Amino acid sequence: MRRPFVVSPVVAALALGLAVPPTGHAGARPRDGRDGNRKASRSKVVRIERVRAAGGTLRACQVTFEPNYPASNIGMCWGAAIAEGEEATVVDVLGTHGRIRVTAVTEPNCSGGYYNAWTFQYEVIDGNLDPSSSGYATMHGIFDLELSPLARSVEPGQIQVPSSTGAESPLVAVDTDGQDGEDLIVSYYSCDEAGAVVPGVYGSTQPYALCLDYWLRDRGAWRRGRHDLVPNCTP
Repeated sequence: MRRPFVVSPVVAALALGLAVPPTGHAGARPRDGRDGNRKASRSKVVRIERVRAAGGTLRACQVTFEPNYPASNIGMCWGAAIAEGEEATVVDVLGTHGRIRVTAVTEPNCSGGYYNAWTFQYEVIDGNLDPSSSGYATMHGIFDLELSPLARSVEPGQIQVPSSTGAESPLVAVDTDGQDGEDLIVSYYSCDEAGAVVPGVYGSTQPYALCLDYWLRDRGAWRRGRHDLVPNCTP
């Protein structure tokens, strides 16, 4: 039986124009290991390297893999455009699973007034993306960011957005080297056309946009690497 495209709850809420409450920090992952069930490393790893972009436009896009239906291997990106031929490393909470190459792109369109995402089809360059092999359904393709083989995504509910506005919620988080927690966070919030925060408002009945911020940890300090704005569309 053909399996449906699995969309994360946060992405599904964005697509439906619904408000997703901020996650908060109460469920933060212990910082002494990869999760609460694993032992911490005996030696302290001191991070001195920068999180480095690979030379293009950093994006984190949800991808799904259908081993029996290659035409259904698709990805979804909010914000910056995606182009045919671009390549990404695929990660989930268990680690990296391979690399993909974009083969076809569908530009955003206005459907019912809701926010729109770039969608794309892809081919697998190397690795094994079958969710049955990892037991985890939600994967992300990370474009134009150097990742180590130990990289993995982090559940959004386990992290806190470094912004001081208090209005942003985590969409995607990635530990780029598997050593000391998340180094990349993509956050989102409702905003006006100038990018100013409009707390708690989503949907086609209001003239508000969707804003996304890409946060990178650089030698222990967070900096905002990019700001994307997705206008609310009018059918």
